Amino acid sequence: MYLKKLSGLMFLLFVTSGFLSATEYTILVADKGTDAYKSAKAMASASETTFVVGLRPGKGMSKLSKKASKVLNDPEKCQVYKSIRNPRIKWRVKNEKTCTVNIKIAHGNYGGGIGISVGLWPTTTLRILGGYDDSFKVRAPFKTPTIIRGGSTIVKMATGGKYNYLKELYVSGLFMDIAGGNKYDAKTNSIKKGESGSLPIISIQARGYLTTDRLVYADNVFINAPNKAIAPLIRAMSKNTEVIIRNNFFINNVLAMLADTANYHVYPKWYKIVGNSFIMNWPYNPDPTTSNAAAVEIANKSRVRNYIIKDNLFAHNIGGALFDNGPNLHSNTTIHHNLFFNNGGLFGETEPGAAAMVVKFGGFKNKDVPWNIMSVEDLEDEYEDEDEEDQKVRGNSSVDPKIKIALVKPGYGNSGTISAKDTKMNDIRGILGMNKQGGKMKISNYAPYSYADANTLPWPANKAAKGFGVNPSRVEQFK
Repeated sequence: MYLKKLSGLMFLLFVTSGFLSATEYTILVADKGTDAYKSAKAMASASETTFVVGLRPGKGMSKLSKKASKVLNDPEKCQVYKSIRNPRIKWRVKNEKTCTVNIKIAHGNYGGGIGISVGLWPTTTLRILGGYDDSFKVRAPFKTPTIIRGGSTIVKMATGGKYNYLKELYVSGLFMDIAGGNKYDAKTNSIKKGESGSLPIISIQARGYLTTDRLVYADNVFINAPNKAIAPLIRAMSKNTEVIIRNNFFINNVLAMLADTANYHVYPKWYKIVGNSFIMNWPYNPDPTTSNAAAVEIANKSRVRNYIIKDNLFAHNIGGALFDNGPNLHSNTTIHHNLFFNNGGLFGETEPGAAAMVVKFGGFKNKDVPWNIMSVEDLEDEYEDEDEEDQKVRGNSSVDPKIKIALVKPGYGNSGTISAKDTKMNDIRGILGMNKQGGKMKISNYAPYSYADANTLPWPANKAAKGFGVNPSRVEQFK
């Protein structure tokens, strides 16, 4: 069989030998000695395509990582491409196997993270699924969560080479908290960003980028990220590639999400941000002149062809809800039926629907006001269309969702107001590489540590907020 690169990463398959085959493998994961582990062993003994990984309670998941890599790299199970110089030239393979590997993790508390080195698997689907009950028949991640509290990245798809492929990557049902690797200032109750981690909670690129046709993050909890919870910078495998961020909680992260892609020949057709709850996320810096303020940053329209932002709940996000990286709203962005409440405290905004979007046009003479702050009403007025069905911004709300969460009153500093002291002593300080600014920004309560579990997740108490944010009924089961 030959695969020939056409435009971007569109492939044309010419079958000259072999046949198309599809196989599904399952790896069941649980702590040893638990009822879930007993169920997993019984299921594995009755199936040649089911495997079990028993973990030592409280230990890491290196055993799971090794088993997953072994299955994925077994040419008898999944098609592994041995060599590739460039995706735009022919690859010679004997046959084409479409393979799915499901990693199913039982509920419980786990340490460490999941690390898998990505190879050349353009016909393989990998699913990492948490929240299963003891029988592995029902998945309810918000009721029976798979909790992983670590000190750094929880899921790491390490891309070691220039070209790394998966047909689909689906990460769902994990409760991921990386506060253990963060440093906090006891005096100011603030995160020390420079001494905390620099990678997202899910990392899918290292030396190279992951190329895929479908990326899904669904039904997860992301909490306490010091530098973006997720940044799915993929390379699109085709012109129909889609990124789906659905039904997740983003709580107390410094920058919840960078909704961007890798700079490449082909860009995703769809970027769908649907039914998520963005609660109390923080700007990049505790400063109104910071370069990245809002919870979700939208990329330039030349990098993603279509955005759908729908049914989400944005509440108490300090730097605003959405940041559009262009001078105007992305021409193919739709913002429908979202709830925006109490966002934009960094800019002194107090109205319920304020700071639904912040836009940095540049060229501001006043360093105190570098952002254009747009409320829900501003957005709908600005992008009003005569045909309501074609209106890009419509059906949004600013009702108080009445979320139970511990709110803090942060203090901010404005770097634009600090100037150097013109003294001989200051010149000496400069020679010695010391601070010449002559002052310090007074900050407090900037992204302090926050704790949550299945019993304390911020569900709306207001019935009027029903339909916005996370909904347990959206969870796919994958039985």
